[in-house]
Amino acid sequence: MSNAVTIDTVLEKAQRDLTDLIKIVRDEFVRDGMADSYYQINNGQCEEFMLEVCSRYPSKEYLMEAYTEFFLGDGDEGFDWEWLSQMGIDAPEGLTREETEGAHFGGHAFIILDKRWYDAEAPDGAESIFELPIFRRSIITALRKKGISTPDVVTDDVKPAPLCKIPNPVAKADPSPGL
Repeated sequence: MSNAVTIDTVLEKAQRDLTDLIKIVRDEFVRDGMADSYYQINNGQCEEFMLEVCSRYPSKEYLMEAYTEFFLGDGDEGFDWEWLSQMGIDAPEGLTREETEGAHFGGHAFIILDKRWYDAEAPDGAESIFELPIFRRSIITALRKKGISTPDVVTDDVKPAPLCKIPNPVAKADPSPGL
């Protein structure tokens, strides 16, 4: 049996440490009155939150402080799909890249560690920028406008975050006689 340390074991520990730190800092923000909820941190204090977490994180070797603007092309070109595809990310299921561009994402600050995306509502990380709850809410709205049913984002927040204002489309009855 080998006790060799691999990059995978180092990154797994780094992810666990980051998750624990995010939970501590977001609870401090709420306790100290800087925000009422994790949702509110992501909608007003995300940069301060991200910088605080990163300042306390012991190693910056694999950690990336990130802003939505980093993933936009030059000018008004929208997302840098070439860069995102290098990270294994494409448009969310049910949306084209053009529809994703039109989903009206606001600016956001978050953390990337080993191709996982972290913020106050996603302490365990998400596989894609589009899986972060703050962005997923815009995607849900876009999908429901297209008539695609999709569940609301529910997180472990101290207060429930607002749900999508557009109700899930009602499934159409199957017109076949059903043999």
